[in-house]
Amino acid sequence: MKDWIRAGAYLLGVFLLLSGVAWLRARDETEAFPAGSSLSSQPDGARALYLWLEENGARAARLESAQTLLRTPPRALLVIQPLFPVLPTSRPAFEGVLERGGLLVVAGDSFFAENLAEQLGFGLTRGSERIALASSPLAGTG
Repeated sequence: MKDWIRAGAYLLGVFLLLSGVAWLRARDETEAFPAGSSLSSQPDGARALYLWLEENGARAARLESAQTLLRTPPRALLVIQPLFPVLPTSRPAFEGVLERGGLLVVAGDSFFAENLAEQLGFGLTRGSERIALASSPLAGTG
């Protein structure tokens, strides 16, 4: 009887050890995405919005470059918490969304969100969560 208890305790110990190692590895492999990332499931991420748009038939895509906007112009463009500046040479691609009657929303409290809104001539409003929603004078000219 003692052999069974000893073998069971040994197996339980090995199981707990391996479970702990697996948990530590999984915890370390979890990527920390920036706020507003469409890859992030965190409360400040936009993955749920991205998946919801796809589920409802929208063609959701992550913007890799401004050239993507010129090749396949979207009807709506959501720029959420940008991590890098939009260069002045890329500005016409963003303006093109509005000129074709599309919707362009810039949201975030980063310097780059505010800078993009200013480049496009948007009027910014700040809510309690510091979300900048933009509407451009170009929207009424199309």
